[in-house]
Amino acid sequence: MAVSHVLHAQGLRKRFGATVALDGAGLCLRAGEIHALMGQNGAGKSTLIKLLTGVERPDAGTVELDGRPIAPSSPLEAQREGISTVYQEVNLCPNLSVAENLHAGRYPRRFGLIDWRRVRAGARELLAQLHLDLDVDRPLASYPVAIQQMVAIARALGVSAKVLILDEPTSSLDEGEVQELFAVMRRLREQGMAILFVTHFLDQVYAVSDRITVLRNGTLVGEYTPGELPQAALVKAMVGRDVALAEGRADHADIPADAPVVLEARGLARRGALHTVDLQVRAGEVVALGGLLGSGRTELARLLFGLDRADEGTLLLEGARVDLRHPADAVERGLALCPEERKTEGIVAELSVRENIVLALQARRGWWRALPRSRQDELARHYVELLGVRTAGIETPVGALSGGNQQKVVLARWLATRPKLLILDEPTRGIDIAAKQEIMGEVVRLAREGMAVLFISAELEELTRLGDRIVVLRERRKAGELPGGSEGARVLDLIAGHA
Repeated sequence: MAVSHVLHAQGLRKRFGATVALDGAGLCLRAGEIHALMGQNGAGKSTLIKLLTGVERPDAGTVELDGRPIAPSSPLEAQREGISTVYQEVNLCPNLSVAENLHAGRYPRRFGLIDWRRVRAGARELLAQLHLDLDVDRPLASYPVAIQQMVAIARALGVSAKVLILDEPTSSLDEGEVQELFAVMRRLREQGMAILFVTHFLDQVYAVSDRITVLRNGTLVGEYTPGELPQAALVKAMVGRDVALAEGRADHADIPADAPVVLEARGLARRGALHTVDLQVRAGEVVALGGLLGSGRTELARLLFGLDRADEGTLLLEGARVDLRHPADAVERGLALCPEERKTEGIVAELSVRENIVLALQARRGWWRALPRSRQDELARHYVELLGVRTAGIETPVGALSGGNQQKVVLARWLATRPKLLILDEPTRGIDIAAKQEIMGEVVRLAREGMAVLFISAELEELTRLGDRIVVLRERRKAGELPGGSEGARVLDLIAGHA
């Protein structure tokens, strides 16, 4: 008996100027399945989703829903057809209540006025589908990101969706929250929903997906079951070649005991953000900093870089006490920070690759001492080649690049300043497997050349493979420290509070 497809897209083609984003791509979604969509940054995943949801119109190809051709011209029209999308960044209004977010744009009315009793009751009913019991009158912003993500899914279910598209839904969640989301996805699958799951985490694909579609360079590579496509084969299908894992730091000689301490924090604390933390990072060392979301990782990075002021404690750079009142003070003293939120705090999307790369160096020189254009071009080309930034040219707006390449540009910006200490806050978040290995390999190379690196990550494998030492934060204080190469179970014990 033939398997019926809820959604069938085929031959989709889309061009943006001279760039062909999709060329004959497509996929088939069945009722009651979780279908993973895989590919590198720039493979065409986002474009495909935009065509399915009416954000863009295809130049060629067809989309059928329940065997009927559809051509949504807007996300609202796609929702009316039964296609709902939850994006990586929660696309709701944090200042509104949970109930208002769940009904915004479709409030039930009575006598021409909003029926708030039905709004609240309807909100509780939607959340109950996900086994959530929340105070629907509380502002959405008062809940953690994981709950906000669930609220976004509940809103998507409120339009009688047949197809639910989850675009990188786990990128901001910790392991426990990921498992909660997977439980919700499995319940929706049992109810007959077709779920398209977009992610860069390979282990999550095999944990929850029934089938996998792979795109590469805008074309369809193939459709597989997880059983017929091992992880190594999946990576090769995405990249088009075998990808070597970045070398682990634990395989190299230990950092000499007399290696100079570049940065030392003694009892550093900020009221409401971080309890007292002691930390050392030596020249040539990668200190891996782990912990759950909300454990204080980013808060510590902000204190070290002068974005926030500490209420207590002492910060020393190369043995001398410093008071960083502003990030400019940190840059002047040889510190660099690649922030977690690259789109809002890292790149300047409208500026070119060249302008983004020279930004920090120019700021350190002062705007009255302009960096010569020839030197800007030289630096940009050097780091584009060194880091393998995939771009049509150094004058391409950085906002036009894929996420992984944007991350490389942010890294290049700080490398151009030749920092003594490089702070990397989730540098591999939301980027594909090949770009991830390239960035991790670059971290190892920089440390070998003597740079001090503080590498912040939520991924256990990255912590254990890259760190010469592993520092774990829990509940905004230091939970403990382990040597590089420690087993993942020991790190998890610290993270979970079992050790």
